[in-house]
Order: sequence, then C-alpha cells, then structure tokens
Amino acid sequence: MTDLRAWQADFAATLRAPQAPAGGMGVYHANHRANFRRALALAYPALERLVGADYFTQLSDEFQACTPSRSGDLHHAGAPFPAFVRAHFAAPRFAAARYRCLADVAELEWAHQESWLAADATPLDLGTLRDIAAADWPSLRWVLHPSLRLLHLASPVHAIWLANCRAADAALETPAIELGEGAQNLRLGRAGETVLVRVLSDGADAFWRGLAAGATLAEATDAALAREPDFDLTAQLTAAFGDGMVTGCELRSSGLGSPAENT
Repeated sequence: MTDLRAWQADFAATLRAPQAPAGGMGVYHANHRANFRRALALAYPALERLVGADYFTQLSDEFQACTPSRSGDLHHAGAPFPAFVRAHFAAPRFAAARYRCLADVAELEWAHQESWLAADATPLDLGTLRDIAAADWPSLRWVLHPSLRLLHLASPVHAIWLANCRAADAALETPAIELGEGAQNLRLGRAGETVLVRVLSDGADAFWRGLAAGATLAEATDAALAREPDFDLTAQLTAAFGDGMVTGCELRSSGLGSPAENT
C-alpha cells in the first residue's frame, strides 16, 4: 500500500470510528456523522417520526457503522436502510405488532425516493392508440414510466405513512389505521411534480407486475383474473393513462415498431 493509500485508509477509519478523535479531526468526524444523519432523515421522515428523533439517530449511527457510504452522493447511502431496519426490528424484544410495520414504512419511503428521482418520460399520447385495430389490443405490450415502483408489504403501510407525513397539517384527513388489516399492494409513480401512491387489489397488483415484466395486455389480464375473478380491466387502464404511467407501446408481432419510437 502506498503512503497516500495508507493515509486515505487511516483517514476513512478515523471518520467511521465510534468515538470522535481529539483535535481537528474531531470536526471532520462530527460533520461526517451529522451529514449522514441528515441525509437519512430527509429520505425517511415518516420513519423518524414513528421511532422518535433520538432513536432514529441511534439507528442512523448503527447503520452507518455497518454500511458506510461508498458514493459521493449521500442519497444512495439510504438504499440498504430498509433491510437494516427489518433486521433490527426482527429481534425478539420487538415482537409487538406496532414494530413490524416499521421496515415496511422504510421500504415505502425509499421507493418514494426512487420514484421521485427517476428519469423523466413523456406519457403516451392516447391518439396513438386510435390507429391500433381492436383485434391487436390483446397483443400490446406497454412501456411503463421509469418512476413506476410496485410494492407488496405485510402491513397497511399506506395509511401509516400518510398519517406520519401529514401529522403537521391537521387539515389533511388520513385513513384510520388498523394494524390487523394485513398485507398491502402499492403502486408508485411520478406525475409532474408529485409521486402518486395507489393502493392496489391483488388482481391489479398482478396486472401491473405482468406489464412491468413485459407481458402483453392479454397475458397481464389473465394473471389478474387468476388472482381476482372480478378484476376491472377498464379501471386499471383508466388509471394507467390517467396517472401517466404508460410512455409507449408495441405489438408483440412488431406492428407498431419499438417502444422508443412510440414514446
């Protein structure tokens, strides 16, 4: 190891040390820790409110110690945090139901961050679809917006997240929270300056996951009907285009060309 690399390794080790060193390095240590805490809190505001600022700081320090950032952009440092939170609250002392939702909240908040920062794309002009024969619709494959995220979480996380995002604004109503409601499917996607979060039925979740995996409209619909016999295809197509989640389309037989040509 060269002298420079040895110095860099020592400097990094000092920054990550549990205790602040004496002298000028203590300033770097404190700033490094504070910046990491701040970045994580910005990405996970609802989780911070749920566990409290002091406990969130403790989680942040433990997470940073075992998962130091490898990027100059601290935003990316938060990606492994949901898995860390899930492992942390899997300990026997956190067996109560109120703790089991915390990792789900973290997962939703990170998906929200990813959706917000995803690439832009122009929603598909519905006029394009007028040129497609009705007989060809089952063979269509949709190109979905880059911000689309699909989640299946064990707790009714949407209401929990809304309640803690909106707690500072008493004028905004939030759904009642019942932890026993069970698993929940969510679709996230950015429309303009807003990330939309939609709760999906099991059939709608299967439909969107099929489209995201490259299934044709007929294949995705069959998957949805297998999960939910009364699945409403019209409602999901309306939501898909209404939320701007479709940015292109193609026929399986290449009748419309490539997705890029239809965005």
